[in-house]
Formats: sequence, C-alpha cells, structure tokens
Amino acid sequence: MTLANVEQIVKERYRNGAHCQVAELCCPIDYDPKYLEIIPEEVLARDYGCGDPSRYVRPGETVLDLGSGTGKICFIAAQVVGVEGRVIETDHFRLHTTLQSRRMLNRLPAFYEEKRDHFCKLLEGSRFRFKPAPSTFFQILDYGNIRDELDLTLAKRWTREIGVASIPLSVFCEAPFTGSRLRFCFAKDDATLEDAAQRLCAL
Repeated sequence: MTLANVEQIVKERYRNGAHCQVAELCCPIDYDPKYLEIIPEEVLARDYGCGDPSRYVRPGETVLDLGSGTGKICFIAAQVVGVEGRVIETDHFRLHTTLQSRRMLNRLPAFYEEKRDHFCKLLEGSRFRFKPAPSTFFQILDYGNIRDELDLTLAKRWTREIGVASIPLSVFCEAPFTGSRLRFCFAKDDATLEDAAQRLCAL
C-alpha cells in the first residue's frame, strides 16, 4: 500500500463520517451542558468529540479551529469568548463548514434579539424613554427626562464621566438636529451590558 493510497483511504473514511456518524472514528467526551443548549441537533449528531480545547479559552480571545468538523467546539468557544472575541474555523470537508456557517447565520437574529431584550430589561427602571429597536445592533434611548443638552455634547460628557459610550443621532443628519436621543450598542457581553445599564439607571 502506497502513501497516496493511505491518504485516499483516510480521506474517504472521514468524508463518509461527515455524512453519517461512525462511532469508531473517535472517543467522545463530556462537555459542559450549558454550552450545548443552543447548538443545533444536526451539528451534535455528526460530532465526534476528540477532546475539549474550549476549556482553555478565555473571554475576549481569538480562537482558530483547524479541522473544525461540524463546528461544535466553535459554537462552544463563541459563547466563551463573547462578542469581544472571535472564532475562526476551517475544515477539509465542505459539508462541515457549510453546515456550520448556515446554522450560525440562522442563529444570529435570535442571538442579537436576546441581547437587545436583556439590555432593555435592565433599563426598565431608568428615566430613559425607549422602544426595543428592530433589525439593528443599537438601541435608541431618549434622555429628555434627564438632561436638556445637545446630543453630541452629552455623548462626549457621559463617555468621560460615567464611562458609557454612545452615538449622537445628529452626526447622521445634514439638517440641524434638535432631538434628545442617543444610540447605544448592545452587541456586547452580558457583563458589559449590565455594568453600562447600572450606570445609566443611576442618572
């Protein structure tokens, strides 16, 4: 048997395993169940385990997964690194990467809706007026009950004084803008959102 034959046999073995699970391909291990809840069953059904490198991942890090399979570790690592981190994956078999990309994209709208709803819930006791914003990463808050100040001036001052950054709507307007609204990005990890909301609620 030549080296080329061995390589072809291995490729065929793992290609077949990408389409239907072959128990003998690897030794499965246990994962933290809290990270498995959002992973599609289609991904879990084709996963083989092979260790859990995600236990070494920390929030905010960048993870590169070479030979990611169906992407279970990528799903887990993405939850650990949070929105401040990144997960990059690649796999030899297109079925794996296509499956993972499609499932991840389908999950994104619900993921950011949960972030928005969490942020809005935290602000319910504040003096801001707002409605949950659709189809965006930014929540608009009306500060008219708190300050009588230009949005650009207030955005700069709150960034310095309370450590919460926002985007004034006036910078998008050609004509003079006289409203009392600021945009706050909620594409952050929960700890950051909770800290920001606590500071905003104290205003």
